[in-house]
Amino acid sequence: MPSTTRAQDVAARAQQVEARAYELDQQSKHSDQFIKAVQMMTDASSTPDGRAGGIYSLEQLGLASSDNRGPIVETLTAYIRTHSKRPASAPTSPPDQPTTDIQAAISVLARNSWASRAQALDLTGVDLRAADLRRAKLQRATLIRALFADADLTGADLTGANLAGADFRGRTKLTQTTMKDAILVGAHMESIDASGLSGLDVDQLAAVSTSPQTILPSYVQQPTPPPPPPPGESVTISTPSAGGEVSITPEIAGSWMGIDTDTTLWMITQFAVDQNTALSYPQGVSFPNYRNGLNRQSDGSWCTERGYVGAGADTGKEFTILVVGVNKSADDFFRKYLELGPRIGFPALRYLPSGTTVYASVAVKRSSTNLSAAAQYEAEQEQAAACPHS
Repeated sequence: MPSTTRAQDVAARAQQVEARAYELDQQSKHSDQFIKAVQMMTDASSTPDGRAGGIYSLEQLGLASSDNRGPIVETLTAYIRTHSKRPASAPTSPPDQPTTDIQAAISVLARNSWASRAQALDLTGVDLRAADLRRAKLQRATLIRALFADADLTGADLTGANLAGADFRGRTKLTQTTMKDAILVGAHMESIDASGLSGLDVDQLAAVSTSPQTILPSYVQQPTPPPPPPPGESVTISTPSAGGEVSITPEIAGSWMGIDTDTTLWMITQFAVDQNTALSYPQGVSFPNYRNGLNRQSDGSWCTERGYVGAGADTGKEFTILVVGVNKSADDFFRKYLELGPRIGFPALRYLPSGTTVYASVAVKRSSTNLSAAAQYEAEQEQAAACPHS
């Protein structure tokens, strides 16, 4: 090997060693910076301003080191969830602005696009009242049951965010706020000006709680009524009978004809007193092995293992039981509703989502029940056994 080539090789290896040494030195410095910042944030004797200093130190580290962004996001979201929880009961007084440290953590996450790219932002159940969220980058963030009263969301991007059960009531600013593809099941928008929201479609608002004073965007039109079933396709509900009384979990059965076995059907219970605004608790009813589902038999009959009509406090109320067909979009909507329902209290639907066809309905009244929990469970098991899987 010529001497020149050997010298070049030695020089290249020296550069590699030097680069590796620099990399290890930077990693060590970044690790020390992370530890010191977290210590500042968790120091019980520190003031909110002092803790905010630790938070801003994490922001600088995130700008300098992509390897640390995931842990930084986890640390900041956990900090907000721990120190700014949504109150257990509804607040009765106007909200104060967040403390300096909480606003700092929110701002760092909201203004740095690397934060949402590095780690999904989990801000479930946080109190963001009166927070400054202007131009916040909260795409795909999880904000289930977040409290936004009086927050400023002007220009914020909530594309794809999960806002199920979130509460926007108050003097919340929503000018040029993007909510394209956001999940809004059970969100509260009563008596607010939401006209500045962008990216919404009518199905996103199907399970949003509004009031006559709510101002929605002018481009969002009320959905058209569901279309009639296609010719040759029909569903009947034979049990319970029209006008009859039912328990919380009645047997529900009937017949079907001409419907392709791949067609997705759902069962929905609906308050009869207000057909337009009080739909509740849809259940998937076309899947043979779906626990709460309708099982279609080859003889043209169908039944449910368990159908829910109202809750314990609904004795004496009138309901309509519906069986509907859905396209993929509506099916996805109902599936997401059932997934989120237990966490947000199964909110009423304002209307059926588009892509829904009503095949059958029957009006009933909820009866009282004196069964114990154990007896209720036994009755449900007997009912499930009587409805065979297809």
